[in-house]
Amino acid sequence: MKYSYLQKITAVIICMAALLSFCACTKDAFVPSGMKKITNSSIVDYTMYVPNEWTEDISTGVVTAYYSQQDRSSISMMAFDHKDSSTTLAQYWEGYQDEYKATFSDMEILTDGDDMIVGNRAAKKYVYNASVTGTEYRFMQVFIISGGYVYCFTYTSTPEKYESHLEDVNRILEYIEFNQG
Repeated sequence: MKYSYLQKITAVIICMAALLSFCACTKDAFVPSGMKKITNSSIVDYTMYVPNEWTEDISTGVVTAYYSQQDRSSISMMAFDHKDSSTTLAQYWEGYQDEYKATFSDMEILTDGDDMIVGNRAAKKYVYNASVTGTEYRFMQVFIISGGYVYCFTYTSTPEKYESHLEDVNRILEYIEFNQG
């Protein structure tokens, strides 16, 4: 069967378009399965994803998301200048621990500085219970140093619901990416 010149050109164009559609994907186009991007990398220097069923909330100017209207378990990420580059993550926590204990008179530390990796950077995890206006909460804070900043990732829930979202929270932490070297 002979193909006309036009049919050959059309076939080549279709093949090239298909090939380009595979090559056009960039790192920014990557979104983990079942998750959505909640950060704008032109505003913050990291990228974070949350499960699709979580609700993004940037009304406070901080990158946050919560599980549902009925279950306000939430995550947030904030960055602070890392003024003294010789300060370690453990020392950073120590510097704020007195303030936390003054704010939360019933603070009970459950995890005191477990080592982890977040976004290919060393991190420290702290978990504690504390009451806020009479309601008991469980907090997980993960501190990461990157590019002159200390990042504080916080997961907040009630002790009863804390474990039910831990898989989601660990997945969120797994996919955090920092834009700077």
